[in-house]
Amino acid sequence: MCGLQIHHTPTGYIKKVTPVLSCHLLVRGMFSDLAAEVPPLKALGKMLAHAQRTADLAAGADTWLCRFFGVERQHDLPVAPYACLGDGIEPEGFYWLRADPVHFHLQNNRVTLADSTLFDISLDEAQQCVTALNDHFSGDGMEFIAPHANRWYLRLESFPGIITHTLEDANGQDVDRLMPQGEQAARWHTILNEMQMLLHTHPVNLQREERGELPVNSVWLWGGGILPQSSPLGVAGIWAEDALVRGLSLANGQAAGVVPFSCNEWLERSPADGGHLIILDALEQADLRNDNVAWREALVRLESHWFVPLLEALQNRKLASVHLHFAELHRVVSVAVVRTDLWKFWRQPKSLQALLES
Repeated sequence: MCGLQIHHTPTGYIKKVTPVLSCHLLVRGMFSDLAAEVPPLKALGKMLAHAQRTADLAAGADTWLCRFFGVERQHDLPVAPYACLGDGIEPEGFYWLRADPVHFHLQNNRVTLADSTLFDISLDEAQQCVTALNDHFSGDGMEFIAPHANRWYLRLESFPGIITHTLEDANGQDVDRLMPQGEQAARWHTILNEMQMLLHTHPVNLQREERGELPVNSVWLWGGGILPQSSPLGVAGIWAEDALVRGLSLANGQAAGVVPFSCNEWLERSPADGGHLIILDALEQADLRNDNVAWREALVRLESHWFVPLLEALQNRKLASVHLHFAELHRVVSVAVVRTDLWKFWRQPKSLQALLES
């Protein structure tokens, strides 16, 4: 699918058609505080030297993804209904909120939040907590669901009258100023207090504290919305492990594929001509754990497994263009590298830091 194609026209003339296979690569966690000493990235540096800056979004990866798929903000950016679809739950016509397990920590007269990706929770622990929440709130039109240890959902009959802040925004922050806002904010603050009291005394958390582990003493409500009608996106392929992307893909009529081990593996699968979206999050996972060694190792693998073969595929005319999207907490920097720009040999390699500062 990637080589030069020859078509015979009705008049007998031979027409050569160059395929237009292109790749959108979203790399999460690229601009980390861990990146004080970035190892040499020659292939990436060469691509950046020939790249054109296409966008600079003052928001995180979830916002970028929703924009890529044409999803509009409701009261919140509706991450929850798409993510639950990606987790195998049919959203139907309900209003959904992410209700992710978190730990509230009293520190210097303020309450800060640690999300559950920073500590281990088993699926069994999650489901025990969710069962207790459902028993307590069964008469209030609320249903909690935990298809994943770290991703919980709250199903409601209708819009709850609140606007929320994302878990990404709240992580490590003083939560008082980030609690739900809106006409029904006071009611939901009361509900959240009930949830916290219930979880505080739950056997799961008592056992976690006995083992010296952080208790799951609250949930963080965010990303609310109803699944809207979607139009086909026109993307040839989507490759992601993320629940939100899987749901966005399904809502647009196609299932996301498993992320290939490398660019070469992706090309060996003979992807259809057109644009492909690939999500890589190994850097983000290391960044969340504040693991400098794992972050640098993931970056080296990213260079050898993706940037080097992407550059080669451009040079060998297997790809028409590469679109690189580098995401940090509140910013996504996008550049495009077109095959013909590689002829501009006089351009000097560009570093990641130079890209971020430009």
